[in-house]
Parts: sequence; C-alpha cells; structure tokens
Amino acid sequence: MAKRRPLKSLFLGDSFTVGTGLGKGLERQAFPFQLMERLREVELRLRKPKLYAVDGHTTTHLLGALDTAEPQSNPEDPNHRKGDYDLVVLSIGVNDFFRGMSVEHYKHHFRELLRRAIRFAKDDRSRVVVLSIPAWDASPSVHGKGGLKFRQGKYALVRQRMRSIGVAIRNLRISSRTVTVSKNAHTVQRQIKAARAYNRQTGIAAGIDSFNRAARGVIREINKEPSKRNREGVQYVDLTKMTRQEATVNGAPDPNLFAKDGIHYSGLMYEGWADAVSGVAQKALRKISANSAGRKIVAEYVRRGRAL
Repeated sequence: MAKRRPLKSLFLGDSFTVGTGLGKGLERQAFPFQLMERLREVELRLRKPKLYAVDGHTTTHLLGALDTAEPQSNPEDPNHRKGDYDLVVLSIGVNDFFRGMSVEHYKHHFRELLRRAIRFAKDDRSRVVVLSIPAWDASPSVHGKGGLKFRQGKYALVRQRMRSIGVAIRNLRISSRTVTVSKNAHTVQRQIKAARAYNRQTGIAAGIDSFNRAARGVIREINKEPSKRNREGVQYVDLTKMTRQEATVNGAPDPNLFAKDGIHYSGLMYEGWADAVSGVAQKALRKISANSAGRKIVAEYVRRGRAL
C-alpha cells in the first residue's frame, strides 16, 4: 500500500511567527518549527512549513505580501482559487496595536486574512488555527521606562495617539476668538483617558485584550456561516494568558522567556506555544490523514477489482 502523502502547513504572521530575536543558528527554535517537531513525534508526515511572516508586519502588510506572493488568494483576482494546505496557522495583530491602528481597522483586515486562510486550507475551516495576540504588555520592553521611550521614538503615529485626540470638523464651532467643541463630554473624557493609557502597561494590556475580543468575534461570525466542507469551525488558541502569567516571576518578566531585545520571545517560550497548539493541530491533521488513507484503501480495492 502506498505511503500517506506528507501534509502541508502554512503559517501567516509577523515577528512572533518568524522568530525575530532568537539569534543566529537558533532559527529552528521558532514556533512553527517546534510545532512541526511535536507533530512528527506523533508520527505525522509533514513537509517543511511555508511561512509568510515578516518582523513588523501588520494585517495590511500581510495582505499586501499575499497579494504579491499568492495573488490567487485575493478574492478580487481573476485567478482566485482555493489552496492545498492541510493546516493554516494565523497569528497577527500586535503590530496593528503597536502602530496605533484602531480596533475597527484591525477587525476589518483580520476578517479578510481569516477568509484567505480558510481558502488556503481547501475551504475547510477546521484546518485553520488562529493564535491570540500574545501579552506584549508583560515583556521587558513595556515593563520598564525603556519601553515607553522606544515606542514613542519609533512611530510618529504612536506619539500622536498619546498626545492628542481626534475631533471631527463638524464638531467644531469657531468664532472670532474661541473654538468650541460640540461633542458629548463623556465621549471626550473617554478619548482622553484612552490616550493617557495608551502607553501604560495596563492600557497596553487592555488594548491587546480588545483586539483579541475583536478577532474572536470575527471567528464566531465566520464559524456560523454555512459550509459545504465541514461543520467544524476555525480553532482559536489563547496564548495571551500564557504569555501574561507565565512570562513573569515575582511581578517582573522572566528573562529566560524573552529574546535579548526584550520584545520578542526565546525558544523556551515558543516551546510552550508548540505544546499549546499541538493538540488542536493533531486533531485536524489526523482527520485529514485518516480520510486520505481511507480513500487510498478504496482506490486499491477498486484497482484490484475487489468489492468491499
């Protein structure tokens, strides 16, 4: 009997996917490769994983990269078609928050990425795994004063978000000497509070949580849609709790779990990610592998002219 075909996997993400900060010679400690090792340990045959992930990428960056490298994944492309991946892992969003994008902006582009991920996975939602945005708020880059200066100095949009709030022109009333804002006072107070909290540890934690809630909402919406392929839906793995609670010791970040840059993670943390995701990935891949084996058995009986 022919061997089962090697299974294909695709990882869509950012620096946490590609393993930024691990250091030269340690690239195999990145999460995708550690997950592949976990799956091979349970005798799943896997090809080398395909990665579309770049340090600093937002949802819009990733969509642009896919438009260039995989134009057929864009629903507007005339050659739009489904992919042939057995497992697709999507992990994106921390840079949307880092750069000051709104929750609405993230939600809109995350929805498009998730639909593309499903398309890559042969239109089978059960083959797609979404990872939550990790708790960047628990990293050394946020825990100390250095994190504040780093973020302020890196992006003009971040500085703007911390120092100002937006007021629509229609809400301004200008006289010869004064400018009056005709806007609900509670709304203005809420915006000021958000701006002040934008680069505080508690504010960052709340922001990441709001992005993750938005992603879960999109997943629920898509999982409720009728599907011809599979009744099971996209799987969601919460890494935020792990990276927020287990990354700290006595209230301070555990240096063993972070890269030297204080932003990204070490191979030890990615080992925990692989453990957290392997069960969900095994379930999807074993089902595919079993179905594939069953089809081959039927084909072999037919070829031999025997009835089952």
